[in-house]
Amino acid sequence: MKFGVCTSNFDKADLLKDLGYDYLEFGLAGIMELSSDQFDDLLRRSERSPLKVEAFNSFIRTLKVVGDEVNFAALEEYVRESMRRASALGGKIVVFGSAGARNIPEDYSREKAWSQIVDFLKMAGDYAARYDICIAIENLNKNESNILNTVEEGLKMVGDVSHDSVKVLADYYHMAVENEDFDVLLKAGNNLVHTHIASRIREYPKATDKDRYDLFFGALKEINYQGRMSVEARLNDESDYAQAIEILRRYAGCTSQC
Repeated sequence: MKFGVCTSNFDKADLLKDLGYDYLEFGLAGIMELSSDQFDDLLRRSERSPLKVEAFNSFIRTLKVVGDEVNFAALEEYVRESMRRASALGGKIVVFGSAGARNIPEDYSREKAWSQIVDFLKMAGDYAARYDICIAIENLNKNESNILNTVEEGLKMVGDVSHDSVKVLADYYHMAVENEDFDVLLKAGNNLVHTHIASRIREYPKATDKDRYDLFFGALKEINYQGRMSVEARLNDESDYAQAIEILRRYAGCTSQC
């Protein structure tokens, strides 16, 4: 298993590398706001960084995937360029959380919304496949999204999309908030391509947490999950980085590198 940190820049890459982290996860929507010159500068910084950006969250920030305001042509152009930029930086995973893009408007048909997401993910999967990228559908709890709230629901979407480049993510924090049984990961199997982790209070994992990290990692071990796990949490101070990697390695059964 590889461990990474969700961040917005390369400033702490040297420290994170020394602590034993393997990669970074950036927000793709922010990268899409960069001019061509700014993006070229980011590429140069990436080349100098000891850790590469292997995953991206925050796929879409302003465009809509669901509702009457969907502009599919604009979505397609956005996806085309975002996959190109993600690939140029070394990305292998693009996370589809994007609650603002996928949330169902009030009094809008849930069935139609589901169909719109299916169509979007099929299109996005085609562009992702060109760059050997996999889109991971993120489970977001009901306080943040009104659709795709569980890994179980994400797996149903994966089945309906039926695309080799569209799979599912398991976010420990959102699973905990929704009280979703971690055994659902056994059903996910090879359809699970990425994971996120934070404590139930959305902080970096610590030894004093009352969270059931053991159940989460136990299920991942049963399916022999060998993918990535990104810490997506509120940082209190830099000591959080060291505490978290120690906890994650222990539960993953790593003595040094996984």
